[in-house]
Amino acid sequence: MTVSHGPARECWILIGLLVLTFALRLALLNQYVESPYFLPLGWDPRAYDLWAQAIAAGHWTDGQAFHQPPLFPFLLAGFYAVVGRDFYVIFLLQGVCGALSAMLLYVLGRDVFRDRRVGILAALGWCFHGLGAFYTLKLLSETSFILLSLVLVWALYRATARATPWRWLGAGLLLGLSVAMKPNMILFLPLAVLHRVLSGAGPRLRRWRDAVLCVAATIAVILPILLYNRSAEGEWVFISWNGGGNLYSGNNLQAQGLPEPLPGVSQDRLWRPIDERRVVGRALGVPAPRAGQIVGYWSGLARAYMREHPGSFALLLVQKLRLALSGMENFHMYWLAHERERFTPLLALFPVTFYQILPLSLVGLLATLPRWRRYLLLYGVIAVTFATLLIFYVLTRFRVPAEPFLLLFAAYALVRLWPWTGPEADMPDVMDVTDAASAVGSSRESAATPTPAAVPRARLLGLLAVFALCSAMMYAEDRDRFPGRAGIVEFNLAELLFDQGKLTEAEQAYTAATLLNPHDFYPALGVCKLLLVRHGLPAALRAYTVFYPYMNEDLRRDFLRDETLAAMWPGIERINAAMSQRAAADSRRMD
Repeated sequence: MTVSHGPARECWILIGLLVLTFALRLALLNQYVESPYFLPLGWDPRAYDLWAQAIAAGHWTDGQAFHQPPLFPFLLAGFYAVVGRDFYVIFLLQGVCGALSAMLLYVLGRDVFRDRRVGILAALGWCFHGLGAFYTLKLLSETSFILLSLVLVWALYRATARATPWRWLGAGLLLGLSVAMKPNMILFLPLAVLHRVLSGAGPRLRRWRDAVLCVAATIAVILPILLYNRSAEGEWVFISWNGGGNLYSGNNLQAQGLPEPLPGVSQDRLWRPIDERRVVGRALGVPAPRAGQIVGYWSGLARAYMREHPGSFALLLVQKLRLALSGMENFHMYWLAHERERFTPLLALFPVTFYQILPLSLVGLLATLPRWRRYLLLYGVIAVTFATLLIFYVLTRFRVPAEPFLLLFAAYALVRLWPWTGPEADMPDVMDVTDAASAVGSSRESAATPTPAAVPRARLLGLLAVFALCSAMMYAEDRDRFPGRAGIVEFNLAELLFDQGKLTEAEQAYTAATLLNPHDFYPALGVCKLLLVRHGLPAALRAYTVFYPYMNEDLRRDFLRDETLAAMWPGIERINAAMSQRAAADSRRMD
């Protein structure tokens, strides 16, 4: 009697991928604890941390609509309540999420592409993916969302293969959670419905029933958030109200594809909601504008720009697409290359980049088009991610969720292009995503439909050469474009070092930030803090007087917000008032 080794082999592959991916991330984390970035005290991580602490302490809301999507802070708060505020354990769990993501990539590659090699290559690609490992070390939602989106797609394929009402309800619940973490995933809902309706698996009435169950479960998850926002603001707000400002941030006359600061609004997530209400209230003549009014104001400005400057907007879309496809890292808070060179050299163990996988991914996408219905869900996550970048603005952090799915197509392209590979004969049919999903209607209609012809290998090689050349040209052109933003990263580093009491290192970072970007006067804030701590109040106020003529209103306001400078606030207000009176007097004399 012959004994099948299929299940045992699958088990060992899954365990091997899990252990390898997690072991690499664990080694990285153990080095990362020595980095100043280990304590998430700046920007979005600080906002998430404070929000989660408030929730864990019983303050579930602040009585206002959610400014940012709430799922990740609530998950973080649940962790704080159970385990405590232990960042090492949090990043450890995010490493587990990364390892589970690699396992799911293997399963999707094996079962959707019907080839175990595709799954293994995709999983190994994620195991050594630079940004995939990098963001497991950040108190951000990207790692959790990637795992959630992979589970969602896996659940949808499973529900299609063996349709039951409970499976479709479960898939809808997962989709609702995805929307609660990343609201742009609402764009994925029509694709999930279309996938089920076009699957050809089961009677048409059952397919529509399953689609309705999926939609109903999705709504059931997000409806409590919508109802809370309405009760807090008196009008409907979809998930969070930061979308209007983000839309205008990426679509205005000064926009170049990356986020532009909103006029009069701090980039600090803690102060941004307050500033948005103040700025919009002043513009609308309303003392306390509601969230819907704020969204409408910024969205209206963005739409006005698109309508009044169609040529500029068209060029902006081209620039966004170019940045989205560029191999360079478009950073804002964290820069992988900076941390690898300065603090975490083990990041060099993760050499896989978007620049490398993009040409192969494009080849794989084109090679799968003849059977596009089977891969519709995978296309969908990629399409939603890139559509979001084009609608708002481009940051590498927001592109990362599409990269695991691009890895699947890159792996498929490798299998197709490798000269001595043939079809895998012992492929177990674990998830029966049948070719009926490639035809619409009954089995008789499917039988009458010819099987789509595969794209010849020679043509795929030619396409790979073209895509690789274009990607290399973009990379070469952009290579020297973004180091100018390194001043922002140095300033953020200086703030972290100062908060950790490392004053000498903070002074060096403030100096580096000034040298990298001489037109950015935010490092002046850091210089005043250092002088206040080291030499006392008079020295700090003298420095503020020197910096005053070069600062804008936003920077002067931020000086009065930094609690470290509280001792300077009365003196700063006197200097501001005196300088304003002097400027007014000079203006009258000029007249």
